[in-house]
Amino acid sequence: MWKFPWKLNESLFFGFGLLLTGFLIEIISDVKISAPSFPNNMYLLIGFAILLILTHIFFRKNPFVAWLSSVNCAISSIVFYTGLTLLMGLIPQVHTSNTFILHLGLNRITSTWVYLILLIFFAISLGLVTLKRLHPINRKNIGFFFNHFGLWLTILSANLGVGDLQQLKMIVYEGQTEWKAVYDNQQVLEMPIAIKLNDFDIEEFNPKLLIYNNKTSELVSKPYLIDTVKNSFKFKDFEIKVVKFHKYSVWFADAFQAMIDEGNPPSALVEIYENNKFLKKAWISCGSFKLKEQFVSMNSEFTLVMSKPEPKRFFSDVTIYTKDGETRKEQIEVNKPIEIIGWNIYQASYDDEKGKYSNYSVFQFVKDPWLPVVYVGIFLMIIGVGFIIFRGEDLKH
Repeated sequence: MWKFPWKLNESLFFGFGLLLTGFLIEIISDVKISAPSFPNNMYLLIGFAILLILTHIFFRKNPFVAWLSSVNCAISSIVFYTGLTLLMGLIPQVHTSNTFILHLGLNRITSTWVYLILLIFFAISLGLVTLKRLHPINRKNIGFFFNHFGLWLTILSANLGVGDLQQLKMIVYEGQTEWKAVYDNQQVLEMPIAIKLNDFDIEEFNPKLLIYNNKTSELVSKPYLIDTVKNSFKFKDFEIKVVKFHKYSVWFADAFQAMIDEGNPPSALVEIYENNKFLKKAWISCGSFKLKEQFVSMNSEFTLVMSKPEPKRFFSDVTIYTKDGETRKEQIEVNKPIEIIGWNIYQASYDDEKGKYSNYSVFQFVKDPWLPVVYVGIFLMIIGVGFIIFRGEDLKH
């Protein structure tokens, strides 16, 4: 054991040692990791690439360097790096009171020493493996190179680009124009872009009917979506029929009346039957900031309520101005951002209490100058896959 060339056991043990070293430094060191910004991150990427090339040219026969470009080392680096990144999906990356998670930095994995060490280990292994397959030059090695160099470029540029990533939020009220946005640390920045909010709106699904247990306050039925096709459903020995439904309504003369106005909630007149016998008829509503919720007791055990309508889509009609004099009318909605002078603008949120009657919109500004480099890496990987398909390599190989 521990004689070159190292096999898989030694490789995994080495990777585990790096993992422990990273956690140890994280615990005892007061030095925090922060991503470099331009141009330092660009110099770092170029310098790292040159160092790998020189190492490959002059030291590729060195036993340790030969091991770094081996399959066993690649497996070890992949296992520990990807394993650590998987933890980010299992452990919320937010502030926590758990001292164990805090001391190990598991709630901020990408800014820890252990992440940095395993990222370097993975990048060195992947880079040297890629360079090793540069010769002889043939279609097989070209496809391998594009795949692995694309992955190397994607991962490193995504990590190095964090220092240049800008994310800000801008709150804009209807009829007003706003130039200033705010970082998470509450630092205010005047943007080169202004937004005037002309209108905000939400398209909603119909509300749902729910049944709760009076003693446990637990939901005991499946949500029933009110529609215009089949307005009745059964629960145990009960049958609930929706006699009337108003998407917008107001309470007047001991009943809900259909009326479209700000803050008017949906309502439904329901009939409740038990074992096919009529029990009661009553109005229910989910309420709003204007009117209180209204529900009905089915018996001493169950209560029928109406949930608030879920948004189908929410969007803002805006006019966008730039300091260069450009004016654009746009509609911004969730997952459909607009791009202008290097910024992506997303619909982020609104006044949850007022819902569709919100008088303001919250927009998120995102600028990631390294994103094109990430796209180049992904494109190179696609080219590599194309080479593999073109060569017709079988699955066994």
